[in-house]
Amino acid sequence: KSPMLSSPDVEYKYIGCYRDKRDDRVFSNMVKRRDTTTELCASLCGNFNYFLRQFKGQCFCGDDGYDKHGPSTECDCGGENVGSSIGCVYEYVT
Repeated sequence: KSPMLSSPDVEYKYIGCYRDKRDDRVFSNMVKRRDTTTELCASLCGNFNYFLRQFKGQCFCGDDGYDKHGPSTECDCGGENVGSSIGCVYEYVT
């Protein structure tokens, strides 16, 4: 499955902050390396069930497994730098 641009008014909800590992990503589809807002990440991952924003705006898409490394309380989901090896996970609302 590949990323697909969805409409700008896509709806999503925050699921939580979860750990990630550079050598074992929770989502293997990275669609943007830096400077992605939550809204842009949501529009880039429209072909998946979930999206994750981490570090300085990295955007990943996936269908399951976001919790495989466990939860974290260290994310700054609204910040410019979410955090390293952690990410804010969102689910699309249908």
